[in-house]
Amino acid sequence: GTLSDTQLANPKGVNLLLTGAYSVLDGIRQNSQGNEWGRSADNWVMDVISDDAHKGSTDADQADLFELEMYNWQTGNGYFLARWSVLYAGVNRANAVIDLISSSDNPADFDLQHAQARFLRGHFNFELVKTFGSVPLITSQNYAEKDFNQVNASTSDLWAAIEADFTYAKANLPGSYGNAYSQKGRPLSVAAAAFLGKAHLYQKDWPSALTELNIVISSGQYGLHPNQLDNFMSATENGVEAIFAIQYSADDAQSKQG
Repeated sequence: GTLSDTQLANPKGVNLLLTGAYSVLDGIRQNSQGNEWGRSADNWVMDVISDDAHKGSTDADQADLFELEMYNWQTGNGYFLARWSVLYAGVNRANAVIDLISSSDNPADFDLQHAQARFLRGHFNFELVKTFGSVPLITSQNYAEKDFNQVNASTSDLWAAIEADFTYAKANLPGSYGNAYSQKGRPLSVAAAAFLGKAHLYQKDWPSALTELNIVISSGQYGLHPNQLDNFMSATENGVEAIFAIQYSADDAQSKQG
């Protein structure tokens, strides 16, 4: 069965819906489309397209990926569809949270959840623009009206929406972890500033990027590991270089949907 918005319009329901938006960060969801190897959140496929990595194995192994490595792809390549579908799933789930909060009796009761949903939507849209360029912009109003058949938006409108989401998140997320907001997988205000600065970088807006990234530097919350490998070791995860990191579980006897 399904739950109505009326049943979900409470702290437990909003948080459950928000958890659903977070869960798409790793690229895994039910009813996924395309080549499953292309859904990964770490964008390793882009490393293969560049000169940072080699696909390996034989040319016939992972033919879709070989097309990408050789810059000889077709529009129906399964890697494209995989990434496209999972990113829009993230946008959709973030919009679901925003719409539920907006239609609740007291939206102000969910300011923190709203800020997280805006950050996540900004992230998913950022990844879409980085990967595909001009794409449809699905707003929370489109979601509420179930009007998903949108034409490609201009890149200027897309960047404006991304910046608006990160700006809202920066103003409304906590500055540090503590009390009820202690899970490292949730973004802080300074993380939103970092993403906003990165969005400016992609637009070559150097002064605005510097302003936001200086917020990150001057916060004193981040630095460099003595050993670069510490960024990839479980014993030192969520270290001083981690501004926003997707949280994975390992060896916990959970299913793929766990």
